[in-house]
Amino acid sequence: MGKETKCPDVNLLAAEIHENAVQHGFWDFKYSNEHYLCLVACELAELVEANRKGRMADKATFEHSINETPSEHEAATAEQRYAYWFEAYIKDTLQDEMADVVIRLLDLAGAKNVVITAFDSDYEYCGGVSIFISLPENVLRIMGQLAEVGILRYKINKALRSMAELADEWEVDLWWHVEAKMRYNQNRPYKHGKKY
Repeated sequence: MGKETKCPDVNLLAAEIHENAVQHGFWDFKYSNEHYLCLVACELAELVEANRKGRMADKATFEHSINETPSEHEAATAEQRYAYWFEAYIKDTLQDEMADVVIRLLDLAGAKNVVITAFDSDYEYCGGVSIFISLPENVLRIMGQLAEVGILRYKINKALRSMAELADEWEVDLWWHVEAKMRYNQNRPYKHGKKY
């Protein structure tokens, strides 16, 4: 495993992610918190599917391809090249779906002005993931955290902490994948071509 990306200022990151989501039309209509939490659950289900299909990111080949000098005949822009190689080596993998879950949670936090404390050294947390159970069971626990009756900021922080623990368990450089997916998302179409 290579060097891991340092945890960024997640509250600034939440604001940045939310601004990009607004620009892409995801907040044109204000749905309930439960609507957005369900979309997080959908990303969690995609994470399980990526695992079931054995889809793992190839970060080294992606970075090599991105850093390679384009041929003189290549007409693509830098962002088109980025999207091409991202789709070839990163998109729809277990790592990419983990990033999607975190991005959705941070978008909701940014929209609702939720302060992220899940990564503070004094954060009290219980009920996280376990190395003794399968990925689907861990994902179900996180879905349960989202479905609990309670205050939104607690749900978001618990789920973010669980995602960080899950990423550690799977040796995923979570923040690298979040940043990579954010760059990819910047140039996607309105609502990423979806209804909501």
